[in-house]
Amino acid sequence: MKALPVLSIGFRPFFLLAALYAVLSIVLWVLTYTGAHALPTLWNPVLWHGHEMIFGFTMAVVAGFLLTASANWTGQPPVRSWTLLGLVVLWMAGRAAMLSDFLPAHYAAIIEGAFLPAVILSLAPMLIRAEQLRNMAFLVILTLFTLLNIGIHLSVLGVIETSASNLLYLAVHVVIFLIAVIGGRVLPFFTRNGLTQRGHDIEIKAFPYINEISLSILLVTCLYGYISAFSGVVFGILALCTSALHLARLTQWKSHKTLSVPIIWILHFGYFWLVLGFFLEGLYALGVLVSFQAVLHTFTIGAIGTMILGMMTRVCLGHTGRPIVSLKSMVIAYVLLQGAALSRLIGETVLVNYYTESVQVSGYLWAASFGLFAIRYARMLLTKRPDGKSA
Repeated sequence: MKALPVLSIGFRPFFLLAALYAVLSIVLWVLTYTGAHALPTLWNPVLWHGHEMIFGFTMAVVAGFLLTASANWTGQPPVRSWTLLGLVVLWMAGRAAMLSDFLPAHYAAIIEGAFLPAVILSLAPMLIRAEQLRNMAFLVILTLFTLLNIGIHLSVLGVIETSASNLLYLAVHVVIFLIAVIGGRVLPFFTRNGLTQRGHDIEIKAFPYINEISLSILLVTCLYGYISAFSGVVFGILALCTSALHLARLTQWKSHKTLSVPIIWILHFGYFWLVLGFFLEGLYALGVLVSFQAVLHTFTIGAIGTMILGMMTRVCLGHTGRPIVSLKSMVIAYVLLQGAALSRLIGETVLVNYYTESVQVSGYLWAASFGLFAIRYARMLLTKRPDGKSA
């Protein structure tokens, strides 16, 4: 088992599985939405789609990233071999359970809900031994995702009256918060190093306290948003303030200088979608923007999808011992994904008479984008590093 490169570190199996599932789940959703196919699930198809995008696709990437990063943070051996295989099997079992129309819903909930607690149990000893309080915050975030997932399942089962859709929308905001936290750590570093290697003289200076204030306001916006059902004047103002603060945060990272380096600008684009998402959410809460779906998909396809694709491409290159350069196929994938986000945004705000067509175009562009990643990166994720080093 130790000889299998794919099980040597967390990003290898989970990034590949996430990409493949990004293709499969969205194609199934588009076929179901257009009436060409019926999902084999007991869940409402819309709720299934939202759940699987967050707790299936996104959580696979989060798990792969944290299982990899935690080894770097602590200097300890990564989760690997049989333990990593067990996590992979749990994740796959959860996806199968969510696509089952014969397995009782409570059994499906138990199977699907086991993955995140298992990830926490795998990460906790490593982070606790290292006594890194800053990084232990990720255990808190994973616990919150676990509780939200349990709440959604209990709502679907009729055990609690809380709306599963509202819990799912809160989960989207928690992912956005996680992106803001990780983005603040990696974007300045990646940008400075990437541009310096290409001969650019660059210095990134942070505005005083902008990181702390922007993250604090984002957290308040998310929590108050759930309490207020993400509506009302107060929430609208909070969302607009969040957008402005994170735009200020983004400008300090010299985004305009990254346009010649796709593997860097894709991360800046992802963060800009976050800024735009809160701006549109503020307008929607104030009654200016009529489409909730425009807000939702700006966050999910734009911010979450773009940031995930950008991070996966960079992490895979760096951690398999390859030069961190922009592969032509991935530049195409980046552009396709921006087209997917724009298609939904335009179809939900401007070309509303072509809404169904915009769903189809967006879905297939998304599938093509992550399909390209899976095709281009499968070999490097499944095979040993070319430099012969361990993970």
